[in-house]
Amino acid sequence: MASHGARGRGITQADVVAAASAEAGEAMDEFFARYVDGTEELPLEALLPRIGVAVEVLAPWEEPGLSPFAAARARAWIGVETKGQRLGAVLPGSPADRAGLSAGDEIVAVAGRRVRSDGELRDRLADHPIGAAIEITAFRGDRLVSVTLTLGERPDRIYRLRRADDGDVSPQIRGLRERWLAPPTVAEAIARADAAAP
Repeated sequence: MASHGARGRGITQADVVAAASAEAGEAMDEFFARYVDGTEELPLEALLPRIGVAVEVLAPWEEPGLSPFAAARARAWIGVETKGQRLGAVLPGSPADRAGLSAGDEIVAVAGRRVRSDGELRDRLADHPIGAAIEITAFRGDRLVSVTLTLGERPDRIYRLRRADDGDVSPQIRGLRERWLAPPTVAEAIARADAAAP
């Protein structure tokens, strides 16, 4: 790239997109707009099998070996980060945010049952099905407030990647995968170092 290493000029985002486009052999503008600048999730489940990588997607409550209660505890979500009973952060758009809870609120009861720790908060939430309307009682400063929120389902997922069996992929894909995963040869490493030198 012509700008790389030029005096008085840093690398711009346009330079990065141009370099990615040159490396990919196709325009990457839409990719950057959607997945780098935007908020869309990368479609890993669709893309990785194309290079012979199998993708398994699990919700945290689907982990093998979890008891039904541990699974319910992992699934129940209101979108807060806690420090004890105190809310350290409330995620925008989360059930807690929509109900009007704020960072700094100290939750003292869930559905009328006392809460003394963040563990008890998760336990009390797990007692209810996803979608249930739950009364939350909290101290906001020296005021006691009650809000009703709708219990949500935890949105994060666990991605497990494994190399697909060689028999499950075409020779062309197997070759692409091997080139992608293989370390560079000594000659390639020297060529890259020479190209990057000022």
